[in-house]
Amino acid sequence: MTHAHTSDRRRIELALFPRLFLRWMKAANEGKDSDIAILQALTDAEAEAMAAGNLAQRLRRLKRLETALTQPLEAKPLPLCFMAFAFALRDELAAGTLVLREGSAFDRAYEGIRDALLQHADDPDVITEGMADEAETIAVTLRATCRAHGYFRDC
Repeated sequence: MTHAHTSDRRRIELALFPRLFLRWMKAANEGKDSDIAILQALTDAEAEAMAAGNLAQRLRRLKRLETALTQPLEAKPLPLCFMAFAFALRDELAAGTLVLREGSAFDRAYEGIRDALLQHADDPDVITEGMADEAETIAVTLRATCRAHGYFRDC
């Protein structure tokens, strides 16, 4: 839950990972309704973070950051993208720049995404050799891009 006094920068930080995972979930599902609960939870998490104030301005800022993070990954396999964003999220949580509230909409969605990744962890057609190392490298770049845009700087 965000408060009325939450800064626009913080609201964008809170909405970023739900937005990123929503983008890749939609691409992975390609119209299938198999993960509709996860998609709805991601949408709810983003909406909660963005509520109140100048929504249009925050959405533009969020879209600019989303584009900066996702454009370099457009040609990458979806499992790699999911893994990279999961690692970036893990690192932000570990750094204390984000807190994942148990039972929140994003917590529920992320649990489903994490379970799906773990389910395919041993499938060489989905998770290829070296993918985890590449995802770690991409996660570092993602976090650096966020900081370059002025996000996730505080602990």
